[in-house]
Amino acid sequence: MSAINIKNLSKKYMNGTVALSDINLDIADGDTIVLFGGTGAGKTTLLKIIAGLVEEYEGEINLDGKCAKELTVENRNVAFATFDFMKRRQAVYDVLAFPLRLRKLDGAYINERVRSIADLLEIKDILYEKVAVLSRYIIAKVAIARALVRDAEIYIFDSLLEDLPQEHRYELLLVIMKLRERIKGTFIFATEDYFTTLFIPGRIIVMNYGYIDKIGLAKEIYENGNAVAAKTILKKIGENIYE
Repeated sequence: MSAINIKNLSKKYMNGTVALSDINLDIADGDTIVLFGGTGAGKTTLLKIIAGLVEEYEGEINLDGKCAKELTVENRNVAFATFDFMKRRQAVYDVLAFPLRLRKLDGAYINERVRSIADLLEIKDILYEKVAVLSRYIIAKVAIARALVRDAEIYIFDSLLEDLPQEHRYELLLVIMKLRERIKGTFIFATEDYFTTLFIPGRIIVMNYGYIDKIGLAKEIYENGNAVAAKTILKKIGENIYE
């Protein structure tokens, strides 16, 4: 269920905020996508609608040809990496085990899977630490591990690396990309960080105040983009890389 087809999608919140306006987007099975835009661009709202965490909207979303409104969150099989899901009073082990326990998987399998992914992210030594005592860098690792611990069909990473030093962003992106080579499914990243956007190999979807401004590879957007937001956003890095 990793192909996503979005048609005329709009979302307006109760306070009158228009989060998304007439979004049309096709994401193929196995794609790697970066949603790129500043605060208020609509990235997180779009991701939450895909995951089933926001239910009220106008337009259509189909997941592998099935109407998303007819699918429960569980049936969508989406793994969502975000700081919002980090319960600060929980131990890291319980944070990682939670999505597996929800599916009532065997205890031995859960333990093996948690320890395996913790080893890959180099957080095995802090499995019994509370999230509240961890640095933002380590919490980002835990959030990534929580998403990758299960066999999902769509993996979402929502603004996890924005406030980290560049060396930590680079390290975590390397880990995700190496794991990406071994994991089937569709990967969607949301970021307002230039470095993250260019590092990830895949299509960039530039968003601006609820609209899609431009879609393409970074070089295509920089060289051919007419949209003001797309050119402004990518100008800073494009001058250094493509000229």
